[in-house]
Amino acid sequence: MYNKKHNSYWLKWMLFLISVILYCGIVGKQVSAAEAAYEIGTGTISSQYSDLVNKYKSNSADYAQNMLSYQIEALNHNLTVESRAGINSRFEEAVNKCAQLKELKEKYIEYRATVTDEAEIEGIDAQIQSLTEQIDQYNSTISSYQTSLAETSLQAEIESFYVIYQGLLVQEAQDKLLNNFMKKCYGLILLQEQEDYYASCNDYLSVVQKVEEIKFKNGVSTQLSVDLADANLFKNNLALQNNTKSFYLTYTEIKTETGGSDQTRIMLPIAVSKKQYSLENTASQFEYRNVTLAQYKHLERCYQSYLSSNNGTGTLQHQIELKIRDYQLRYNALKNNIRTYVTDAIYTYDNEFQNLALADKEFQIAQKNYNTMDTKKKYKKATELDVAKAKSEMESAEMAYYQCIYNIIIWQNILDNGVYGATP
Repeated sequence: MYNKKHNSYWLKWMLFLISVILYCGIVGKQVSAAEAAYEIGTGTISSQYSDLVNKYKSNSADYAQNMLSYQIEALNHNLTVESRAGINSRFEEAVNKCAQLKELKEKYIEYRATVTDEAEIEGIDAQIQSLTEQIDQYNSTISSYQTSLAETSLQAEIESFYVIYQGLLVQEAQDKLLNNFMKKCYGLILLQEQEDYYASCNDYLSVVQKVEEIKFKNGVSTQLSVDLADANLFKNNLALQNNTKSFYLTYTEIKTETGGSDQTRIMLPIAVSKKQYSLENTASQFEYRNVTLAQYKHLERCYQSYLSSNNGTGTLQHQIELKIRDYQLRYNALKNNIRTYVTDAIYTYDNEFQNLALADKEFQIAQKNYNTMDTKKKYKKATELDVAKAKSEMESAEMAYYQCIYNIIIWQNILDNGVYGATP
């Protein structure tokens, strides 16, 4: 059975966590209608979102690391080119040595035709045989070098992708990181709204619990109803505690990534205006900025070049032809997937404005209902339970409203920057 002492322990622990966060100066919201900004925190240092982004670019290890990784890939291309130069040098040396041996062999053959002494002929034949064996060895080495040159040429061409497209690679990685950072920052709004909702639920469920206990004492309720009220309150307290923890961890992560302090107040723009996105233009932008799509086309060209420079037949040639076809199919499949994604993204973005209009109306209704109940309570025409329930419903409606704001802002960032595969 549910233990009230256990409930008391968790309530104390939850209040302790909240007090810690209040001490750190990060709890507290304020929405400025005039500036259309959502302010989070109670510190003395105000930081606009644009400032946070600039600080993130300067301080974040992840943001800086993506450029380094692609620079390393570009250096791998240089190493392959240097390796090919070494192989080519040894190849040319082998070709020259083989040509010298062939020339020497021809001279021995010509000289043998002028010799009549059997012993001397036998010696010349031995020299010719030795030269023939050396020439065969060099021909084998030359063939091996030719294969290595073809393979390293292909490898160098493949790796040149990281040189040719380094700007695109870095930009795509940074756009994804910035989108994730935006979700993290604006996610604080949702966590704050959830905090308010759970707090109002806590007030409501506390009243429900008291009512059930009174009813039980008067014989009009059951122990099961009391236990259920206790369990609901405990469950809500646990959700509030987890939400408080998530808020604190997210804020701390943002502070670390931007070099901020505990006194930082974050100002997040929340004014939204609907933009019109053309499917064709937006899909083309996504395709142009997609690294994987560019890589498939690059690999197809590399293997086409390799195929045209090797006129032989056999398993290797067939394998290369299949690789070319595979990259063509991957390219077309990804291109179709991008178009489908953009179509869905634009539809979802447009639909969120309808959801926002509905959420706004429901929030206004819930707010009026709460104000009405609060006024009625003063004249003894509504109970504490009615007021607590109305407030909880108002906070729920407000949370839904800001969820729509969040979705619109994130989807707009995704569509503006061609961040394929991202979602709010």
